[in-house]
Amino acid sequence: MTSSEPAPAEPVEPRPVPPVLPAPPVLPVPAVLPVLHVPVGNGGNGGNARALRLFRQRDGGRCAVAFSSAAALTALLGPAQGAVRLSEPALRALAAPLGVTALVVDPQLVAPAAAPPTPVVGPTARPLHALVRFSHGPVPLDFERLAARVPAVRAGLALAGDVDLELRLTCADRHELASVVAELRRAGAAGIRVDLVLRRLLPPAPVLPAASLPRSAAA
Repeated sequence: MTSSEPAPAEPVEPRPVPPVLPAPPVLPVPAVLPVLHVPVGNGGNGGNARALRLFRQRDGGRCAVAFSSAAALTALLGPAQGAVRLSEPALRALAAPLGVTALVVDPQLVAPAAAPPTPVVGPTARPLHALVRFSHGPVPLDFERLAARVPAVRAGLALAGDVDLELRLTCADRHELASVVAELRRAGAAGIRVDLVLRRLLPPAPVLPAASLPRSAAA
């Protein structure tokens, strides 16, 4: 009896293993740069050329200016101001050859500091009225120059007699009156006499006679 032996198995060829490739690098998504509204002026060539308009900061240094919106640019510089749209790097690249590195976005109008308001000088602010009489010194006093220099001087009268000039003053207080007298002494006035005005006297208004009516109207 013949024993049956299993046929030898055929050799199995190994299958090639595909190579493992590295994952592609994740590239960053470029950020969207904000667009700025940049004021420009006429290039001066008579065409469409435009020149970057530069401004000065409070310390005197030059700077480029941009606005985040067209409305903000118009509100500050007016509707006639020309403008172009640029990103911040592009604007800095334009300003760098001009020696300008400072950039101000959405500036606010800066005006010079306002002077303190001048107090109103009127009858209520100058309640002290006085008459000052004096004689000229070696050099006659120039009334026009005195009135322009001393606010208290309201009027003057040239006199013939013991004194040469009478000034009518309205002063805020006795200190101002004393300073006016000192100014007159420095100007060479002599024999200064000061009289305070208590009140102004006016004649009563004339009483007009009643107009007689024509006889026809009276009837």
